[in-house]
Amino acid sequence: MSSFTFIPRSVKKKTAPFATSSNLPGSSVPSSRQREVSSTTPVEQTSTLARPRSERVVSTDQNASSETLSNSVDSKGKSRETNPPGHPRGDNGALPGGPTNSNVKPTATKTPDLDELAGLVCLALSDYQIWADTTLRRKIDWGPSDDSMHEDESTENPLADDSKGYIPLDYLVHHSPVFQHVNTVYPETLLVKAIRAHAVELLDVRLVLASEETTYGNKKSKKSEVQTGYQVRRRTPPIEKSKSQWDNLTIYLENIPAHLRSLPGVLNLVSNLLPPPSTGSTSRLQSITFPAHHRDHPGSIPTCKGFALVTLANEDDAQHMLHSYPWEATRDGPSSSTTQTSATIELSEEASNMRRDAHRFGLRMLLKSRWEKLKAEYLLYRQQLVDEINQYQESEVLQKQTQQNTGGPSRDQTSASHTMPKVEAVSTSKSVADPSAEASQHDIVPPIHANSAFPSGCLIFARNVDTETNKTTLRSLFSQSAKNADTRSPLPLASDGIDYVDYMKGMDNASPILSPLLTSAFD
Repeated sequence: MSSFTFIPRSVKKKTAPFATSSNLPGSSVPSSRQREVSSTTPVEQTSTLARPRSERVVSTDQNASSETLSNSVDSKGKSRETNPPGHPRGDNGALPGGPTNSNVKPTATKTPDLDELAGLVCLALSDYQIWADTTLRRKIDWGPSDDSMHEDESTENPLADDSKGYIPLDYLVHHSPVFQHVNTVYPETLLVKAIRAHAVELLDVRLVLASEETTYGNKKSKKSEVQTGYQVRRRTPPIEKSKSQWDNLTIYLENIPAHLRSLPGVLNLVSNLLPPPSTGSTSRLQSITFPAHHRDHPGSIPTCKGFALVTLANEDDAQHMLHSYPWEATRDGPSSSTTQTSATIELSEEASNMRRDAHRFGLRMLLKSRWEKLKAEYLLYRQQLVDEINQYQESEVLQKQTQQNTGGPSRDQTSASHTMPKVEAVSTSKSVADPSAEASQHDIVPPIHANSAFPSGCLIFARNVDTETNKTTLRSLFSQSAKNADTRSPLPLASDGIDYVDYMKGMDNASPILSPLLTSAFD
């Protein structure tokens, strides 16, 4: 009876095998023999794993596939996920080409403009945003002793304390209305770099680390309640203004250049259109909002469709923008204020390109209060038109029902009465050259109404026209006959007497009142 080696299931593979005589220098056992034996005895398997990695590389395809299979199976025979050679995992832990989470915004693929990122953070912590967003005001840490920063009367600046006025930068990135219009999620380190490079005079940044409070005895250690990570605050307290004051500082922009129709684009546009400031230009913009369009889905975030509402910090900048790009602007050239500003102040290349694009697209601005009045007038006028159309349709329906019930004129007669104007019969016994006859003909011209098929008294139908002719020849012919016509015609004639000629073959219609002007010319 032959015996074989029994291996219990509880025995696990050693993670750090000891070196044996099989992997010592000068070992007489070949490597292929070691691989075959390692599948049966644990001692020789240990000696194989202890060999250097370069010695365990197999040149044959069969052995390579078996080695790959063994690497993808754990000690209990279950498959484990491995990365294919040359295909590293992505940032979200998924293999390239695999399923991804569509709800997560894509990260920045290229380094954006740091000045633009600093402007977004300043816009998220502007005076207007703090005034309009109550959640943002509650989220800002004003200190444990004060319920509001304005209750501290001991100092002029409530933010003099180093621990007051901070807000987590992560909260701004994920909850601020400013960053909701940006489709890319930027890392906090990049935003901090932008703040320290372009907005250090406006914002202050600090890094809060996790501090653990450890005690001994029956009490357990716990972490502090302070949120860790980057925190940012304003260096100056926000200025409170009323709604009417903010409305006077808000302007409506229309015909924004196509390549700048986004929140960062509008921010860059307005920053370059403003005159050079004495301080940072990012603090002069308080808010940028996009009015909802009638084609937007309910509950969706409005996007820029060529118009926006921009709130500025002071009235001088608002008046400068309104005078530089007025609402009733002409395309003959830029306004006088824009020309004087460009001549007296040396602008950068980017600012010059922005102003050139603004003039090329016809950028114009209007105060928000005036824009709201025009919008209300437009909505009222549109409602009046809708009411008139509905009233006319209802009257038409009632008229048709009345005619059907009372046995009125048929449908063909009703349509004919709408298409052809009612003209009283003119006696043919009177001569056309008679002035009294012409005057009487002129007096009976019916008025033009909405149901008229054509303007009465100025349209002439000509028939039996040569089929080989064209509109140009007919116009020359009729204009010559109109010049030779009697100067005592009831209607004044233009230089050639012809406004429009439409030629169609096979037109046999009755002639209107002014047909004798042409018929007498050919007699």
